Amino acid sequence: AACAGTTAGVSTVGDWGQYSGSGLDSTYSSDENVFKGTKFFVYFFPEAHGVYTVYEYHPALGTYATNAALNITHSSGTSQFDIDQTADGSAWNPLGSFCFTSGATITIGNEGTTATVVADGIRLVRTSPASERVLDCGHFAVSQDNARKFL
Repeated sequence: AACAGTTAGVSTVGDWGQYSGSGLDSTYSSDENVFKGTKFFVYFFPEAHGVYTVYEYHPALGTYATNAALNITHSSGTSQFDIDQTADGSAWNPLGSFCFTSGATITIGNEGTTATVVADGIRLVRTSPASERVLDCGHFAVSQDNARKFL
């Protein structure tokens, strides 16, 4: 799927269920707690050049995975995170700042998890060179502050 207003997009490996009722814009994707190690949700941002702070968003529910695998591919390699999706739900969670010279790829996977992994949103906010550029990806919506959001 493409994210409106940008060349960013989303692709999946494996069958991810689509759910409503929580998450950004009341929708999110779930690995449905099956076929562990075979499902990946990939966000790609070809136009990401510069230093960006990367944020992850997932719905709030205490039964999600405590170790959802998230990888950020950037100019220095790949940074790996285990995201505790039982905590800090329904908020943009900062993962750090990274330099991108040929685009950004962020992957969420279910390898090594024993609970449900969800994928809802990724946000990149450019910090250098300084600008108001925000790259979000997921389902498209426009926020009240007119920042582009792809939920």
